[in-house]
Amino acid sequence: LGMGTEGSPGTKIFCVSGDVKAPGFFEAEMSVTLRDLVYGFSKGMKGDKSFKAALLGGAAGTFVDETFLDVQMAYDSLSELDATLGSGAVIVMGEGRSIGDMLHSILRFFKHESCGKCVPCRVGMTQLLRTMDGLRDQNGDGKSGLDQLLRQAELMSASSLCPLGKSPILPIRSAATRFR
Repeated sequence: LGMGTEGSPGTKIFCVSGDVKAPGFFEAEMSVTLRDLVYGFSKGMKGDKSFKAALLGGAAGTFVDETFLDVQMAYDSLSELDATLGSGAVIVMGEGRSIGDMLHSILRFFKHESCGKCVPCRVGMTQLLRTMDGLRDQNGDGKSGLDQLLRQAELMSASSLCPLGKSPILPIRSAATRFR
């Protein structure tokens, strides 16, 4: 009793991976901060690099920047800041890591996982990946390419039949908002 936050009571298993010295599974109160997870439980950044970002909730989650280090990793406090906790996965990225490369990897994963039965997802995932490829290859205006990714992901979110097609909007929107 009395653990966590009012809106997210109790504990949660967090899976911290990426550029940390001691990745692993940690059970912590829902009131734990991202800083506690990265610099306490996970012993800090690998190679003593600076914290750049974390992807909260896995592939269908949200990117957060250093302004989130002192935010409680609770569903309610993250939701207020347009972030999500999802399964409790926390993928930490240090300086020198590319948000674009991580987003590209996520989109490749989603395209591979698409069953192909629903047109918005089947075609949309292909379009998202092509647009992201263009951004990575710098074959165009980065701002318009990012806007195109957002528009496509919003259309997919509104029209896909299952949650997979609705998922790309979260990492794309958060990357565009926090790392444009």
